[in-house]
Amino acid sequence: MARHSCLCASVHRNRGDCYTVSPSERGWVVVILVTEDSDDTRELMKLLLQHQGHDVDTAANGLEAVQATTQRVPDVILMDLFMPVMDGLAATRALRTIPETREVPIIAVSGHVEDKTWAARAKSAGCNECLVKPVDLEALTALLRRFIPRAGSSKMQS
Repeated sequence: MARHSCLCASVHRNRGDCYTVSPSERGWVVVILVTEDSDDTRELMKLLLQHQGHDVDTAANGLEAVQATTQRVPDVILMDLFMPVMDGLAATRALRTIPETREVPIIAVSGHVEDKTWAARAKSAGCNECLVKPVDLEALTALLRRFIPRAGSSKMQS
C-alpha cells in the first residue's frame, strides 16, 4: 500500500488512494484543540485538520488551552509541551483535575527530544500518547483514529 499523509479518519482503498470520511458520514463532528506556541505550526495543524473535516480550536499556550476547554470541551487535544505562560505539562495536569476534561485524550507533541525523559514526563502528567516534531502525519493519523471512536461516542449528531 502506498504511503499516505492524510490527517485523520480516512479510508484506504485497495488502489492505495484515500478519501476523507466527512463528519456527517462518521455521525459526529470531532473537535480537536491544537495547543502550540508557534503561530505557523498552529495554523498549519489547524488547516490540515480542518481539511480532513475536523472542527479545530487553537491555543497559543497551556493557560489558553485550559481556558478554551471551559468554552467548549474538545474530543482530542494536541499539546505542545514547551510553551510560554503555562507549559504543556502544567496544562495537562490542570486539565486532568477538571471533570469535563479528565478523560479527554491528550497527545503530547514536542520537538525537544534531546531530553530523553520528555515522553515519560508527559505521560506522568496525564498525556495519553506522545509525538515528536516534526509530526509524522501517519503517526498522528493512527493516534487520532485510535482516539476518535471513543471521543465521538458521546457526541452523535441527531
